[in-house]
Amino acid sequence: VPEGYLSKEEDVREREEQEKIRITREKQKEEENKRRREENERLERIYNSLDPLRQEEIN
Repeated sequence: VPEGYLSKEEDVREREEQEKIRITREKQKEEENKRRREENERLERIYNSLDPLRQEEIN
């Protein structure tokens, strides 16, 4: 097997691995953003449920 062939195979594997890592990081970031968004929505609902005087105390 030519030496250059192995090098190309290794390059392909390395690129595939890097792509998997990138996709995994993106998914983790999306999940974290979703979690934060849901938490913010929850807090906003709680805040909005308070009477205006309580809201002013918080601000």
